[in-house]
Amino acid sequence: MRLFIRRRHWCLIPRTCLQVLVSLLFVVAPSITAGESKWQSASGARWAELLVAAKGKAGFTLLPPAATGILFTNVLRDDRSVTNRNLLSGSGVAAGDVDGDGWCDLYFCGLDTHNRLYRNRGNWTFEEMTDATGVARPNPDSTGAAFGDIDGDGDLDLLVNSLGGGTRMFENDGKGRYTEITDRAGVRSKTGSTSMALADVDGNGTLDLYVTNFRPGTFKDEPTTRFQGEAINGQHVITFVNGVPANTPDLTNRFIIGPEGNILELGEPDALYLNDGKGRFTAVSFTDGSFLDEDGRPLDNPPRDWGLAVRSPEAGDAQCDSQKPGRSQVSGRERRVGL
Repeated sequence: MRLFIRRRHWCLIPRTCLQVLVSLLFVVAPSITAGESKWQSASGARWAELLVAAKGKAGFTLLPPAATGILFTNVLRDDRSVTNRNLLSGSGVAAGDVDGDGWCDLYFCGLDTHNRLYRNRGNWTFEEMTDATGVARPNPDSTGAAFGDIDGDGDLDLLVNSLGGGTRMFENDGKGRYTEITDRAGVRSKTGSTSMALADVDGNGTLDLYVTNFRPGTFKDEPTTRFQGEAINGQHVITFVNGVPANTPDLTNRFIIGPEGNILELGEPDALYLNDGKGRFTAVSFTDGSFLDEDGRPLDNPPRDWGLAVRSPEAGDAQCDSQKPGRSQVSGRERRVGL
């Protein structure tokens, strides 16, 4: 299994319709040939060739919110954007059939805006069902979301990342109603999580979880920060930040002195969790030999590289049709981050 990193908000979910969407929904223009697709079977998925008209003009038609029923806008106040630049990476969208009716429903993440779930009613129309389904996120700064069957019961559970809230998990009862199980799942944290990928890392048939992390905030937005350092065993290190010892939990392994004497702030380590098949997760150490560097050697320290996004290339290409019932899966190839 390899994990790759690039841009935000893609996830690998076998038999799930999941893909990044823009907040304004588009429909393919009539120049695309209509008709039934011929679906082919694959391991844990199905696929079909895209039928394209031999002539005519391909393109998209903008569907206004008044027509689709999607009235979501991701809002970030100006004062928050200038005091925490990490919020400027934005938020994600997940698509999947939450209630088993064969249509791709949409879950939008918000920063100052509450998250929203829209149920697909067909014919490019959606109904806002957030409170009724139990997936409202009253706390802000949600960054990424994914649908996936983490407990193996055949329906799509929901995972949501946020800056300062880590990853939260919601269990689907099979009818599109959710209950939060973050503590029971064993993934509660206060990390500045961005994106995530679901894939069977250890080959036991269950969906494991990889979470990329930034930090909830950065000292780059605090220009008056004072640093003290000294040479220890011939190496220059940061010892105090604003008078606070650099070995306190929030500051440990956070700052290093670069080769030119500049101070560099490191991100939080990413997290890999193995699933026991019942939706309970155990974190994997980065330094127990499971992860290798570019030279094939075990890591000595967890990577702290401000992880923005991750996905696994093990599944087939994605197909998610908001006009026709069905399920699909997502994959891709980006820069390898090791495993």
